[in-house]
Amino acid sequence: MRKVIHAGLIAGAATVALADGSATDAYAFEVSKVELGVADSGSSSCPRDAKITAWAHTDGPGVVKFVIRNDSGGKTGVLSANAVKGPTGNYLATYSQTFKITTDVDIKYMAEVVGHPKISKWVPLKAKCGPQPRKNVTTSKSGANPPARATSDDDGPKPRKTTSTKSSSGGPKARHISESENKGKPASGGSKPNSSGGKPVATCKPMISATRTLAVTRAGGLATARAAWQSTALAAHGAAYARWSNAKDQSSSCSRKGLTFNCTVKARPCKG
Repeated sequence: MRKVIHAGLIAGAATVALADGSATDAYAFEVSKVELGVADSGSSSCPRDAKITAWAHTDGPGVVKFVIRNDSGGKTGVLSANAVKGPTGNYLATYSQTFKITTDVDIKYMAEVVGHPKISKWVPLKAKCGPQPRKNVTTSKSGANPPARATSDDDGPKPRKTTSTKSSSGGPKARHISESENKGKPASGGSKPNSSGGKPVATCKPMISATRTLAVTRAGGLATARAAWQSTALAAHGAAYARWSNAKDQSSSCSRKGLTFNCTVKARPCKG
């Protein structure tokens, strides 16, 4: 059986070799229409799944190469799909990808086919994340309710205790030296003010790294990576070290993976 190699996205005809050594003209398909759809799973909680699908209608078989863009200026690499014949005789190439929604999103996508002057309409994706389950964190607050008082703590009148009095002729009670001579004077040998002008000196812990994968946007990936960093610092060193703004040696980076971003942040947690 002879095998014909299709020219794919190259317009016009091309000459290719067949298995028996002869030559023929390969067919270059045309794209008549490009469509795009984005489907949110519909849940109110995050993270949750969303799916983006691109379709290209062609007049023959071959490999279709898509590029998907968003209205923030981002785009994917080349995404390939085979155009296959459907039950009605038409040819259709379909590419799908599932990604995660982790933060509120308001963005638009469009698809184009490499080598063909066909693009899809802009398709919006608007999604909100509902309230997240609160983590169980034990904290002590000065605003907590006061403990219940026993009946013995009642503010009513108390019986007067019988006390014995000493003669007024007795001499005055001796005073401790700390109550007289040193009153109002700084104690000798006291601590000296620190060299930082009264400001506390920051103490830092070892470096912590946190990564957020499959974020819809770069900004959302960095925000959730920092939130993960703060949670890790809180669990490891306590609330005093869990503020990203106090961290030292901060660094952030993101890499694209298809339609999503993988973002990593690094810093040393510090107690300000």
